[in-house]
Amino acid sequence: MKTLQAAKIRRSWNTIYEGPLWPSQGLCADPEESRRHMAIYHVLQRIPPKDYKTLADSADRWEWYIPHWEALAMVYPFPVTAQGELRPAEPSVPAQDGRIHVPRAGFTRPSAVILYLSPRLELVGWNIIVACVAHELAHLCLKHRLIPGGKTAYDAQEAEAWALVAKWGFGKEAAMHAARAKQIDTARKVFARRLHEKLATANPPAGDD
Repeated sequence: MKTLQAAKIRRSWNTIYEGPLWPSQGLCADPEESRRHMAIYHVLQRIPPKDYKTLADSADRWEWYIPHWEALAMVYPFPVTAQGELRPAEPSVPAQDGRIHVPRAGFTRPSAVILYLSPRLELVGWNIIVACVAHELAHLCLKHRLIPGGKTAYDAQEAEAWALVAKWGFGKEAAMHAARAKQIDTARKVFARRLHEKLATANPPAGDD
């Protein structure tokens, strides 16, 4: 079995805190008060220099959004960080799973690029938080499209991002994230099947007259 090599520490706290990638907002700037901030620090410590520079150079083109776990609702301003771009028409639209939007051909409107970290991450395992942070930063580093345009393109971007996460040394965390995602997907399918069976039992088809 191949051993996954852990990422090594490459930069200090001062370098990260004073650099362009440390989140300047989120209502909980102290990393000791937020496991999400601790995970950001953990990941930024270990990203290889070339990719760290790529992210640092793009820091003015995206924003962190790390709401406090007690914030139930808010109106929050974000600057426009991405101009519209031309989207070609899809030659064929593959089956969608309900979570992937296929844009129409034409120009998209200007938007804000946001890296959102849900308060729910405060409740999951440490390796899952690290995997989520590294994965989203990988998308930014790879300059992926915000709306890939179809499941095939979406899956390709996801695979490329997870490959980069492993290259950074977070292969163990990525594997644990994949295992958790598989468990959730299996549980969802089991629930859907049982619900369907229950509804079928409660509402049997009418017999022939």
